[in-house]
Amino acid sequence: GFFKEELKIAEDHDLWIRIAKNHNTAFRAVNTAVYYFHANNITKDIPLYYNCSIHVRSPYLDPGNQLPPEYRNKLKKKIALFYFIIGYHYFDRYRHCLAKKEFTKAITYNPLCLKYYLYLLLSIMPHWLIKMLRNIKRTCAMPVKTVD
Repeated sequence: GFFKEELKIAEDHDLWIRIAKNHNTAFRAVNTAVYYFHANNITKDIPLYYNCSIHVRSPYLDPGNQLPPEYRNKLKKKIALFYFIIGYHYFDRYRHCLAKKEFTKAITYNPLCLKYYLYLLLSIMPHWLIKMLRNIKRTCAMPVKTVD
């Protein structure tokens, strides 16, 4: 097939997965492309980037795909991490309602990761408390000047 036009990001990744699924492939450690990064890159849109990455990967968790259990578990953890990254993006911008949804999805895919529960709990707290905790964290992380 061709690129899936509904994907704005990761369409090349999707194509290569489909090619590898049906044909023998090999890894070649040679640069074959050059990427230019700039301020307006579409990959800087965190929710879009990771949602497209999830969209490309999640069909391989369907029961019809004969994915070995160890790969299925790795894929679930990867998708959970993508949901967490989206959630943290929202959390960092005090959009806690959206963050809670993403952290919950992360927990669904990887219920053993305690960090996901911690951030879900933090996203329920009021903004002023989060700001206070961040200030405490910054204060504790500052290097201490010594006098000789």
